Amino acid sequence: MIEGSNIVMTVNIVFIALSLFIFLFFFLKGFISSLYDIIAFVIIVVSVTPLSSWLASLVPLVSTSELQNGLFGMLVTRFANQVVWVVISYVVLSIIFLIIKRPFLKRFPLKLDRRLDKGLSMILSGLAIFIFGTLLTGVFLSPVFANGNEIVEQSVLVVFKQSGQQLVDDVTENVSEVGIISRLLSGENLTLDDQQTIIDLFVSFELPEDVATTLSKFALNLEPSEEEIKALADFAQAQGLTLEDLSKLLKDMGLSQEIIDGFLNDFK
Repeated sequence: MIEGSNIVMTVNIVFIALSLFIFLFFFLKGFISSLYDIIAFVIIVVSVTPLSSWLASLVPLVSTSELQNGLFGMLVTRFANQVVWVVISYVVLSIIFLIIKRPFLKRFPLKLDRRLDKGLSMILSGLAIFIFGTLLTGVFLSPVFANGNEIVEQSVLVVFKQSGQQLVDDVTENVSEVGIISRLLSGENLTLDDQQTIIDLFVSFELPEDVATTLSKFALNLEPSEEEIKALADFAQAQGLTLEDLSKLLKDMGLSQEIIDGFLNDFK
């Protein structure tokens, strides 16, 4: 069995060695080139979500029949299409920024003094090391490592503990939403503890909160009120669904045909 002190020493050595590599990489590369890469990365990260959402609605690459029909089919398909377009958008934007980098830097009007360039490169390398330390700390603070918190406390990673914990919290929230999608697809029973996550998930798909709450009740096999069903049907009609679409939607929710027929009479 490897002693805790040996693990801490290994973590310290690996972090220091990689931090030195990062420092040298930025120092030798230069400030302008490094800054270009960072700005390009930030632009890509900021742009990829809205861009993928727009492309997913414009050019769906995954059809509902490939995943699941019924109540959650449309929402799951939208989620899957956005994930696919996130990957495609990231790759395409990365290639574009890589292609235009050399001609852009050649025409860039600002030329820095060598010492200033190296000094600014050191600042950028410090930022990169901070990001690396946060990511590594987040890994140790995740549930994967039972004694991860102890390792962080006893190693040089302790300086990144706060930012690493914030990263873990953000990732855990996103993973829980992906887990809900997976469980909905597999037909696994959900619990009341999952309701708020389900609501947040539907709201992230730009659904009104009252509609998201009603959908969460169907997901949990809870009985919604008549007013909630009516509000859901009004929303469905506003999205361009026909009476036949509404009938199928309500049937997939588990309502009997008699109740559906009586309910839809109000819309004829």
